[in-house]
Amino acid sequence: MNPKAIQIPGGWNIADMTPCNLPQKAASAFSAALENLLGADYEPVLYVGTQIVNGTNYGVICKQSIPYRGGAYEHIVLMVLHTDTNGKPDDAPVSITPIL
Repeated sequence: MNPKAIQIPGGWNIADMTPCNLPQKAASAFSAALENLLGADYEPVLYVGTQIVNGTNYGVICKQSIPYRGGAYEHIVLMVLHTDTNGKPDDAPVSITPIL
């Protein structure tokens, strides 16, 4: 059960969004990166694409929910995930950048 979104003066009221299906490699990177990440929940809503670096970066737009007193603050973020040249996912996101 998702907590109720908490409204903040000047904050955005985030619309309901349908979770997206990530490609297998991006889904593996997403799961590995979030395994030890505490304090917020992330739901992928848009798979953006890949970037070839020393391995591969995956861009995913996520709905972020930060629990707070029976509700949650909601935001939209760009999460960048990484796998090395052997396809092994990192155990943390490369970055989480607020959008809204």
